[in-house]
Amino acid sequence: DGGSAPEGMVAVSPATVTLPPEASEQVEVTVATSVGATGLYGGFLVGQDESAGVVLRTPVGFQKEPEIFDLSVRMIARDGRPAFGISAIDILNVDDSNAFYRSYIIGDFYFWNPDRDPTFRVPRGTYSVTGWIFTYDEPHVYPWEGVALGEPEFEVTEDTTITLDARGAIPYEIETRHDTDSDLTKLSHARLSENGGGYIAGFNLPGYTAPFAKPTDAVVTKGMYEYYSRWRLIAPPIRLRTLEPEPSVLDAIE
Repeated sequence: DGGSAPEGMVAVSPATVTLPPEASEQVEVTVATSVGATGLYGGFLVGQDESAGVVLRTPVGFQKEPEIFDLSVRMIARDGRPAFGISAIDILNVDDSNAFYRSYIIGDFYFWNPDRDPTFRVPRGTYSVTGWIFTYDEPHVYPWEGVALGEPEFEVTEDTTITLDARGAIPYEIETRHDTDSDLTKLSHARLSENGGGYIAGFNLPGYTAPFAKPTDAVVTKGMYEYYSRWRLIAPPIRLRTLEPEPSVLDAIE
């Protein structure tokens, strides 16, 4: 911000060095992390040849971070395998959305890192993790199930691991006056922090991806959290039945 660093935050030892031509010497720059506010700091070590009037400036800079912890998120699909593909999470600091927010798609993370979990460096505070975990077929091509779940409020005061486990999720059952099939389902989370920042995020599931949700008994005391779903229903495809040689139902091809 153009101001000076607080006294005692940066020290150079020795403070001054006088050198003959062609000589060199090392100096040590020390930063006292207990002094000064968090933020970016920068300055110069200045060397001057008085006879030639030449000035040499060596830049010195550092960032003082707030207290930082590892936040790891473990994601388990309904069949017990690690989450895969388009499974995704949103992480929000619900004290102040400007302190930390990250939207992260798992992609191939667990494929290449089977013994690790996605880990984020976050400052101390209250957080929310919400997301979607998809269960894929055996060759990891098609997502057959999509689960909405989350941990909408928890404290980070040390290195923390949050487990989002889709096992135990409950399937959606839609009842209407008429026989219908699901053509599209949207599963969405909305989470706002105390300062009003946050996100609304959702996934559209095609008809062949069965929707699930996992209830939570977490109490939200900061900001706002909402989970909701939307549906597009269609008349079922025409169903054909054979009578001979034995009764059976045929799948219709659209």
